[in-house]
Amino acid sequence: THERIGSMAIAVDPVGAIFGVWQAGTTTGARRVNEPGTLTWNDCLSREAERSREFYATVCGWTNDQIGDGGKFDYTTGSVNGKVVGGIMQMGAELPDEIPSNWMTYFAVDNAVETADKAVSLGANLIMEPADTQRGRLAVIQDPQGAVFAIIEPSDQ
Repeated sequence: THERIGSMAIAVDPVGAIFGVWQAGTTTGARRVNEPGTLTWNDCLSREAERSREFYATVCGWTNDQIGDGGKFDYTTGSVNGKVVGGIMQMGAELPDEIPSNWMTYFAVDNAVETADKAVSLGANLIMEPADTQRGRLAVIQDPQGAVFAIIEPSDQ
């Protein structure tokens, strides 16, 4: 008998951000999250945040909640059944036009500086040096194959 581990689709949203969806079969997906070495957050950095909010609300059933100021810091969280599952942020003019709308995946780490240094020693590029934010110290890394992701040392550790 052939067991279906799950079904996956990769698509591009209306503002150009690539995303994937997963329907569980025998493999449910991420079982461990929000601890060092695991997925902890996803942000859609959007050139047209309102269109992104409408799209993910329609396609994924998100309820959007503005937690930013709606202007300079236009940031909403998306929730499903009352559980926050990600965020959407309007990309500002400080980001070059050649950076398209995109999803940024964050991984929790014990020490952002040490993790960033280790990544660089293994051939990665540091896109953003470790910096303190309200949520913790984060850095943005491009791995040797070109994938970009963020690491965060949560401030509640």
